[in-house]
Amino acid sequence: MLEVLTALRQHARERPGSPAFSDGLRNVSYRQLLTLSNAVAWKVRDLPDVIAILAPNGIDWVAGWLGLAMAGKTIVTLPPFFSNQQLSHIVGDSGTGHILSVAELKPVARSLGLGVSVISEFGDDVAYPDVAGDLAAQSRHIVYTSGTTGAPKGVRLGASQIDWSAAALKRAVHAGPSDHYLSVLPFALLLEQICGICVPILAAAPVTIAADVAAALMAGNPSKLLEAMERTLPSISVLVPEFLAAWTAALQAQGGMAPATLRYVAVGGAPLAPALAMQAESLGIP
Repeated sequence: MLEVLTALRQHARERPGSPAFSDGLRNVSYRQLLTLSNAVAWKVRDLPDVIAILAPNGIDWVAGWLGLAMAGKTIVTLPPFFSNQQLSHIVGDSGTGHILSVAELKPVARSLGLGVSVISEFGDDVAYPDVAGDLAAQSRHIVYTSGTTGAPKGVRLGASQIDWSAAALKRAVHAGPSDHYLSVLPFALLLEQICGICVPILAAAPVTIAADVAAALMAGNPSKLLEAMERTLPSISVLVPEFLAAWTAALQAQGGMAPATLRYVAVGGAPLAPALAMQAESLGIP
């Protein structure tokens, strides 16, 4: 995370007003994102070493995650769509000592028996001194990969692994400031943490967070994805095969094509059937 945070600080100096993230409720520039993240880092300094995030996709999630990394904490991501049993297992298994959340999920977070802080209450009206960069090298990330049982399994990664993966992906897709990333997958997934937060920051590419798309797709409604694509006209996005299949089916049903602005749609999380890849390409999905 050291390289990602270094890039964020550089953008905040060199392009402070440039758009960084938008979640449909608010937009933040690189300067504002750094200020928010610094506030989190300072407020969590004296909290336990292992801190979880329970929040929907949004700017609060991004600022909380970056701030915890700045503070050198071990970060546990709690998927909001997991059951209370699964969340309780993660909290116990990871040794979580505190939870960062949002106001609407605070009751759920408190039910897990730990102290809870609401990310938005940390405030962005105080210009906290920048947290020393070397703390980020101490940060660790624990991501739980399976929601199919009451006892999901966790994977632990170091800060350098996150940096390496993000830098490799940035090079692979030639991401740069002219790109525009549409974030659809939950940030609780490691794939989206790297592709939807780290790579765009390294590339100085703005991100639009479409928080409601994943839930709509899981409910069998692809219209939210179609609307998000047409509204934001992204150049890059990442999907899982099921979401790509729903998108292609919806485009075919409407006789439509994907936005011409797209230059790269990556698919991860499961193998992609060659037939689906060919079908997507025929609809303008690169």
